[in-house]
Amino acid sequence: APYKHFADREEMLLAVAREGMERFHDVMQAAVAPHEPGSLEALTRLGLAYIGFAQAEPGVFRLTFGLTRTHKDHEEMVAQGMRNYGVLLGQIAAHQGKAEVDDAVLRQAFPLWTFVHGLAFLLIDEIPPDRRERLGRLDGPEIRSALRGIAATYRHQLEQPDAVRGGGRKPVAQRRCPLVREHAGDSRQIAAGQRQERRAGL
Repeated sequence: APYKHFADREEMLLAVAREGMERFHDVMQAAVAPHEPGSLEALTRLGLAYIGFAQAEPGVFRLTFGLTRTHKDHEEMVAQGMRNYGVLLGQIAAHQGKAEVDDAVLRQAFPLWTFVHGLAFLLIDEIPPDRRERLGRLDGPEIRSALRGIAATYRHQLEQPDAVRGGGRKPVAQRRCPLVREHAGDSRQIAAGQRQERRAGL
């Protein structure tokens, strides 16, 4: 019985979530590997892989993100979560021609992540079959166009901050929503981890 190998139900669920997060990372890495780092095709494939994993393993996907409130109590879960998000941040950094993750990378990554994350949950939730079929056309023009459009739009805004500056408002570099600001605290740790992986030849 499973409980013979774990102290309690929470420990068992954490083990399932941790293994699922590792597989999730491998799926995303495999999706971008054949493509030029930071290219629109790499970003598109990464988004499709994210959604595809949710569809292939909906239970694990729900469990992984359903336990995020307790991740802070488990260092290995925090580290794996940062490693997974780091796949996207690394691609965005390359897209911007940068070797490190900075605030501009975090700002561009945020809308891409929220789009694919929200769509992933829409696809695995109980929605009418006709709507699920339409949303599920992952290789159709709608999803690919949306991913490319989000990436291109935010790149344009970052390169031309005056285009998104109104009146006396602060420049975009100084305006971040709370959720983006929350991720900003992890950027140095993610960048340091990526440097260690490069030095180790991973």
